[in-house]
Amino acid sequence: MRRFLRNSAAPSKGTRIPLADSFMNEENSNPDYQESKSVLDAHQSVAREKDVPEQGGEPVSLLTFFGCAIVLIAGGLYLGVSGGSFAMDQYTIGEYEPAPPKGGGGGAVVEEDPWKIAMKKGKSVYTGGGCNGCHQANGAGVAGVYPPLDGSEWVTEGTERIAQLILNGIQGPIKVKGQSYANVMPAHKGILTDEQIANVITYIRASWSNGIAGEEHIITPEMVKAARDQYAARATAYTVPELVPADKYLPGGGPDGRKLEEDAPAEEGAPAEGADEPEKPVEETS
Repeated sequence: MRRFLRNSAAPSKGTRIPLADSFMNEENSNPDYQESKSVLDAHQSVAREKDVPEQGGEPVSLLTFFGCAIVLIAGGLYLGVSGGSFAMDQYTIGEYEPAPPKGGGGGAVVEEDPWKIAMKKGKSVYTGGGCNGCHQANGAGVAGVYPPLDGSEWVTEGTERIAQLILNGIQGPIKVKGQSYANVMPAHKGILTDEQIANVITYIRASWSNGIAGEEHIITPEMVKAARDQYAARATAYTVPELVPADKYLPGGGPDGRKLEEDAPAEEGAPAEGADEPEKPVEETS
């Protein structure tokens, strides 16, 4: 014990204090030794600071979320009403004709039925030209807004006023299948060609329950051109009283086998046009 006390006694004057003990005096009571600031104090100040969010990471506002939801719902409703049931044939390019196979195909060219060609092209115009947007893919229209084409007397009767409507449009009240409609149909004379108008008239007259089908009912571009030459100079849309009668058909043959008066066969016993009249017998005089 005496040896321990003697060894641990205070050093005599002039004895050097160890370096470790010198840092524990009042001036160097900081455990971080020679640092001018405590690490613990620095960490505490950093811990009190909040993280700065990165640019572009802010949450989306509820107003933007609800706005996008409304746009998606409205778009879905529009496609559901006018999208043609999302059938593939509703989204084809109008008047598209595939290129013939290279090398001629190695076989005889089979001519397609003119009636099938007219119906195929007419359907392309109807679906790709905006007709089904109002009158719908099934021709039923929209009740109280757009009149139907299926079973419509405006489609199944004379063809000349259909051409008038497509060329120049119609405004004001119109009664279809007993129901009145007051919407405006725009003119298509600057949008569709004579061939497109002819094909689409052929198509709607034969489709759904209308049933006016067959090659003899094909509307030709020449027939539409005659109507265009007669009516397309008009600057405004028609009203119903301004249209031709319901039983008037486009000139130039068909549909229903109708022909121009000059093309109609002469009555039996009547001389053909341009033929010399038979000489009358000379009466003998006494």
